[in-house]
Amino acid sequence: IDQGRIMAEDTPAGLKLSFGADTVVTVTADGDLDALARVLADRVASKGGSTRRGLDVLDRDDALVRLLTDTIDAARRRNGEMAAEARASA
Repeated sequence: IDQGRIMAEDTPAGLKLSFGADTVVTVTADGDLDALARVLADRVASKGGSTRRGLDVLDRDDALVRLLTDTIDAARRRNGEMAAEARASA
């Protein structure tokens, strides 16, 4: 993406993001962030290219969502374990 062409404007309808003349997305507080993510991904990934192929893998069966959820859950569990260890040794 040409960084000079990205514009953001806070409007009564929500945050309006412009990626050149051909792509405008408005995101409201309760808006569709998935749609914004798709637009951003499409702007950085060449159709049929390696980045698009990688993003397709992350999108398939919510792989990225599952990875992030599992990572956060593991960190949260470990925080609980460390807290319990600290209480036991105090």
